[in-house]
Amino acid sequence: DLIAQSKRQDQANQLYKQAISLRDEKKYDEALAKINEALILFPENVKLQDVKKSLSSANAELNRQKIAEGLYKQAVSFRNQKKYGEALMNINEALKMYPENNAYKNEKETIDFIIEAQNQTLSEPGIKAGERRAFYLKGVEFAFRWCPAGTFKMDNYSGYKVILTKGFWMQETEVTQKQWKAVMGNNPSEYNIGDNLPVNNVSWNDCQKFCKKFAQLGFPLQLPTEAQWEYSCRAGSTTAYFWGNALNGDKANCNGTEPFGTEVKGKYLEKMTPVKSYSPNSWGLYDMHGNVREWCQDWYDSYPSGGYLRNPTGPSSGIKRVIRGGYFHDEAEACTSYYRYGADEPDEQFYGNGFRCIVMDGAKAPETQPGI
Repeated sequence: DLIAQSKRQDQANQLYKQAISLRDEKKYDEALAKINEALILFPENVKLQDVKKSLSSANAELNRQKIAEGLYKQAVSFRNQKKYGEALMNINEALKMYPENNAYKNEKETIDFIIEAQNQTLSEPGIKAGERRAFYLKGVEFAFRWCPAGTFKMDNYSGYKVILTKGFWMQETEVTQKQWKAVMGNNPSEYNIGDNLPVNNVSWNDCQKFCKKFAQLGFPLQLPTEAQWEYSCRAGSTTAYFWGNALNGDKANCNGTEPFGTEVKGKYLEKMTPVKSYSPNSWGLYDMHGNVREWCQDWYDSYPSGGYLRNPTGPSSGIKRVIRGGYFHDEAEACTSYYRYGADEPDEQFYGNGFRCIVMDGAKAPETQPGI
């Protein structure tokens, strides 16, 4: 009997060690089988019973994780097929099981955003100039104003006329730091940090990444062409600024000690101001003059002289990209509707540079992509 007892003990110990090894490899089914064999030999062994309980619990949790992960993968698959109702149902079930899982929460935010975006009509033209439409991403508002097709005289010096045959939705404000964080998850700004301040220290290439990320969420955003930027800045006006021909820091954030169109010196705040700190133009666009310079899509080159241009997009190649609008350190003349910058290469970052986006009339959202 003692010899038999010793053999059973050795066998049970071996089974126990195998079970622990399998547990560490997260092979809970196999580990449970070994423990159950050991318990047949010693059914009253408390240590073996405790191990079985922990393995049963771990196995149940693993199976639960597999179910949730399956639901998550199905949600992503349905989203890519544009079956948003099915995608939402699956991700909600996964979140019921693991409400704090960041991947599941992010997927739900993406699906919710797309469903919400389905109700928006930025892909449809507006009815009148300045019409406002908006949507939300992660609780952050993105508002746009309608800029209808039209003709205008571009640049006060070369004097050529531009014909824009399609209207577009221009972002109401410069992209704020809060908006950038909602899309990109970080804040590149190095000067004047604040949610409602313009994002700054972004290169032209950074702006392209922002637009690409947004397109993956359902909206094909892009930088405005230089012509679109000046057209929307003027909003039907023919003067240096949308309100007239003079600025000394009273109506836009610039270096008012170097005024334009007046001898009276004005304010020089030496810092950015929150968006919407000054009155908008007649199309509801804020801070087109001053605060931060704004990247345009075009390569920089000299203007043609006279004549008409239809939907100009600038030269096909170049070294530097166009920047418009002036920033808070600039003299007032640099903040006029027509003043041009071509000082920065696409990968150059500068604390005075920001941007705003447009959505073209009739643009169709591309396929959404996983991993947003």
